[in-house]
Amino acid sequence: MKHDVVVLLLFVSACASPARPPTSLAPVVFDGPATSLCPRQAAPGMPFQAIVRNVSGVVVAQGLVSHGSVQAVKVLSGPFVFYDSVTEAMKLYRCQDLPGEVLFTQTFEFNMGPVLTQPPPAQATVK
Repeated sequence: MKHDVVVLLLFVSACASPARPPTSLAPVVFDGPATSLCPRQAAPGMPFQAIVRNVSGVVVAQGLVSHGSVQAVKVLSGPFVFYDSVTEAMKLYRCQDLPGEVLFTQTFEFNMGPVLTQPPPAQATVK
């Protein structure tokens, strides 16, 4: 009986101890152009659904850099059809290996351009 009380007291005191706050620092916000932080960038591709639906737009995304690469991407605004393309491209970036984590924002423009309704005229070849 005496051992049961000791075990119960140890269990209660272990559960009652407050959790320690995380010791990690907040990421530093990078205010310059994304190309100076991440000089090797991949361009996002035009998604098939955007082509089919003739969707253009501007996408703003935030990247979290740690150990020289983008660890996480959060799309802040823009047409949903481009989200995956932007996220995949940003995760391929190679960035400066700075101490700690760095947060940056980048804007992407997706333009469909003119849609041809007829094929262009044939070009004559001179021999």
